[in-house]
Amino acid sequence: MKKRVSLVFALALLLCLALPVAALALGTVSVTGIASTHTLSKGAALAETGKLVGDPSASNWDRHVKVRVQRLVGDEWVTLKSVVPSPNGTFKFSLAAPVPGSYRVRFPGCEHYAAKNRNFKLKWDPALSISTPSFYPGTMLFARGFYWFNLQAHIESTVPAKYLKTGSLALRSYASTDGVTFTQVYTSPNGTTFRGSNEITAAPIPVPETDPADGMTVYRYFRVRATWSGNGYTGSDTVLSPTFDMRPL
Repeated sequence: MKKRVSLVFALALLLCLALPVAALALGTVSVTGIASTHTLSKGAALAETGKLVGDPSASNWDRHVKVRVQRLVGDEWVTLKSVVPSPNGTFKFSLAAPVPGSYRVRFPGCEHYAAKNRNFKLKWDPALSISTPSFYPGTMLFARGFYWFNLQAHIESTVPAKYLKTGSLALRSYASTDGVTFTQVYTSPNGTTFRGSNEITAAPIPVPETDPADGMTVYRYFRVRATWSGNGYTGSDTVLSPTFDMRPL
């Protein structure tokens, strides 16, 4: 009998000790609706809507702490905005002209919920532009049944040079006999970089002039396409040049 009483007492004691632990257990929350990457034009504002989704048994959202929008500066997360979520967990925020980098929406935690982060990247659209190609000084070559000569084209981005230090441009040239239907004739073997600037004159870009093996087909129209790979600060982009018409030459 004494053993049974001792066992019941021990179980009751364990239960009492366990209750505070259960009472202190924090619910889980997730941050939804925030895209992992945002690509904006330089100078544009970011406007975003998200939602906190948590355990149904927790108290109303209007009793919880503010959501913080933060940017990583060096090794430190800096708070840019603090937003009060609505009772159903929805929140909105905007950032005027944000710069590229790493951001996060942080729910810092409260008496009901553990902290939660939603990280995202912000990138700029490189907004490439390309000039009409022109002759690049060089010797005409005969190879693979074609007479080849070289073009050059000026490529620019609206993004400051410091955001273009990594990444590369792929260059392709196209030729046409009628100025309407173009065929790709060349792809650069190695990526071209902006070389510490946000503009570059890309050259040489080979194109064929004639095909002696095909009844002397003469190509007189050419275009160049530049494709930017993107990097941690900018999105990818592609731009096709106006047509270079050799007939007036």
